[in-house]
Amino acid sequence: MMLFLICLLGAVLRLYHWNSYGFWYDEAQWMLIVARGLSRAVTETVLLTKPPLFAIILYFWKQFFTTEFMLRLVPVIFGIVSVIIIYKAGETASGRKAGLISAFILALSPFHIYYSQELTHYSLTLFCAVCSFYHLLKGLKENRWGNWLQFALYNLLGLYTNFVYVFFLFSLNTAALFYCLPRRKDVLKKWLVSQAVILLFVSYWVALFLGAFFHYSYPFATSWIPKGSLLRMFQVFRLFNAGYNAASLASHFLVFLFFPLFFAGIARIFKNNRKMAGVFLATIFMPVVLAILFSRTAATFTYRNFIFIMPVYYVCVSIGIAGLRRLWLPALISYLLFAGSSLINYYHNVFPYYENDRFYQPGVHPRKDSRAAALYVIGNFKKGDAVAHVCTSTLVPYMYYASVSGIDELREANKDVFANGLTLVAWQKDKIARLAKNKKRLWLVFSAWHTELLDDAPGKQKLKAWVDRNFTPIGSRAFAGVRVFLYEIPLHN
Repeated sequence: MMLFLICLLGAVLRLYHWNSYGFWYDEAQWMLIVARGLSRAVTETVLLTKPPLFAIILYFWKQFFTTEFMLRLVPVIFGIVSVIIIYKAGETASGRKAGLISAFILALSPFHIYYSQELTHYSLTLFCAVCSFYHLLKGLKENRWGNWLQFALYNLLGLYTNFVYVFFLFSLNTAALFYCLPRRKDVLKKWLVSQAVILLFVSYWVALFLGAFFHYSYPFATSWIPKGSLLRMFQVFRLFNAGYNAASLASHFLVFLFFPLFFAGIARIFKNNRKMAGVFLATIFMPVVLAILFSRTAATFTYRNFIFIMPVYYVCVSIGIAGLRRLWLPALISYLLFAGSSLINYYHNVFPYYENDRFYQPGVHPRKDSRAAALYVIGNFKKGDAVAHVCTSTLVPYMYYASVSGIDELREANKDVFANGLTLVAWQKDKIARLAKNKKRLWLVFSAWHTELLDDAPGKQKLKAWVDRNFTPIGSRAFAGVRVFLYEIPLHN
């Protein structure tokens, strides 16, 4: 009954306010890739530096459901099921109480809720990770063929969901090997079979990874991704505690609450089984250390990429809380209050930390109402219009909404968006001039990745002033984080 209530809480928090904004940049990218057909989706996800599993799932889901509300059910479902699996992992590690606490922490996790509401692959990544970890624990304890084969299966799924998952796979297997040697040769035999199963299906993944590796090196695609460091490793766990939207008090309080409980959990595991404590520590810290080293070669150190270690971290914290004789309930109530404050900020699109150095949330931005802005342009679009965007954050969602608009001229434009004269990202006035040639009206979609930076962006302001001087303003409309301007184009243009 308690697990059911926790899952119900997790479902409510993931379904609340989940469709208040339209698809943003990453979500629209996935939808545009999937719209090209299954075979192209499988091969072209490498352009997103992602393996194809999520695209495959999304493609088949899209055959039955097409609304944004139903499409976003995909990450929600993986998020809710993960709450059940982490309960089983916590129970296997340290009993039912630790399992329930693990489920409660994940159900309420602001970081997990964020990605359970976003149509991207991160919720699926965590699902694969928690299933892999659960079957690793079962395999080490019970040594059944079923657990080791499922361990191999979920790791394969994880590899085909997120390239960085390879660090988690390496850490899991290093930990398993450490646990097996020198006396558990019976376990070692079945573990080796699981590795053979993985190797059997990993060759295509290697080809995909090499393609993505070259894409990781392109500055335009990766310039926003920071290099890894020990300080950023600390920030990964800080986000696991409180999410992107926590104010300073909540973020610091949960650091001082969870970090000691994490080490208390490791100490309890060590007391019962020293090698199992090594399994937990290797599984949590080794992927991040490997990613720090790898980030010197390719830009991969985004905090969300490490969502796969979050379940292991939560289980350790839960074991620490379960060991508190009288204080376990106050600890959970404290987590409820401070995580709840972060969720309130999240639901209201509030990010307390001003992101100007890309330390707190690189690649994460306040939601913009790109859907309403795109539908406004599309609904008032006339033959002879041109559409220019000053930021790719609005261009890609616009391309998606144009592709499903039913307006042939807009649908054709999206086949070659940068070459066609209907829409493009225009940072310079000469691009605007070329776009406006032989057109009657110009739509200028004005935005920035960080809305706060828009009024302080001299280049964009100069571009807007140039457009105002050379074209005749005839209308405008403001949306959350987006401004849309309409101009008439002089006949001599």
